[in-house]
Amino acid sequence: MPSRTSVLIYIVLSFISGIILGNIFLYFPLSVLILSALSFISIIILSKGKRLKALAHCLIVISSSTYYLYSVTVLPENYVSKFLREDVLLKGRVLEPPSRGHERVTFIFNVKEVYIGEERRSASGKVRLSGEIKSPVKYGDILLIKTKLKSPKGYHNPGGYDFEEALSRDRIFAVGWVKEENIVRVGFGGNFLLRKIYEGRDNIRSSTENSLSSESSAILQSMVIGEDKDLTDEIRDAFMASGTTHILSISGSHLGLLAFLIYNIVRLSILRLPSRLLLRLTLYTSPSKIAALTTMLPVVLYTIIAGGQVGTIDS
Repeated sequence: MPSRTSVLIYIVLSFISGIILGNIFLYFPLSVLILSALSFISIIILSKGKRLKALAHCLIVISSSTYYLYSVTVLPENYVSKFLREDVLLKGRVLEPPSRGHERVTFIFNVKEVYIGEERRSASGKVRLSGEIKSPVKYGDILLIKTKLKSPKGYHNPGGYDFEEALSRDRIFAVGWVKEENIVRVGFGGNFLLRKIYEGRDNIRSSTENSLSSESSAILQSMVIGEDKDLTDEIRDAFMASGTTHILSISGSHLGLLAFLIYNIVRLSILRLPSRLLLRLTLYTSPSKIAALTTMLPVVLYTIIAGGQVGTIDS
């Protein structure tokens, strides 16, 4: 009898397979018919004593493919991408901390209302906005933004990064350029806890900028909170020449080191408790389990502070 872990892995792999196939056959609903035919063929091939398992696999693949295709191709009537090439006034909320480059700030904006002239329309969906913005735009800000929306365009180099596809996976089909004078903050929203965490991240950034030299501040920000916008080519070349360039970007190794330190500190602290208290505590659980659970919170917290980049989470 298969274990719960193997069943879970099987389900996850089937779900991922469906998403990959849905991305390959992005011609809804023809792709669903093709996937259904392929699935039933696989049932026949794999039906030697494993018909139920093959059927479950096919159902998961079809379900995940249909979900992916629906999320990418079927949009509501009031989706913000319907207002392309028009001068619009958008009202919505900043969904995540902005990405700050040398010359621009980029952020994802969740639109709730669109104003075209004097007409107000209810809207939904996300847009990617960029601009030379000096005043801080923060997670959770409710803003009024005047811009002109357009479809995202990439370079379409064979085998290169597909900008349009990357945005479409997040249901973003419109981008815009914003001037600072066309942004008005009208309120605050989002998750209260996340907002406080990101405010702490901003405080770390401002503290390093105000108390250190520009080069030292850039290095510390990159190592601590994952901000690399101020790293110069000279700094990168120096770290690359020394073979330590990997410490400039927060990765899984950083989280692993943090988890290792916290786990061992907590575990050793528990083992040094008075024998009577330690004996009573170990009747219900072990010091290792307590240390592991205690480690989870600061690691998750630091992951959020570090920006939750792919290299941090997936490494």
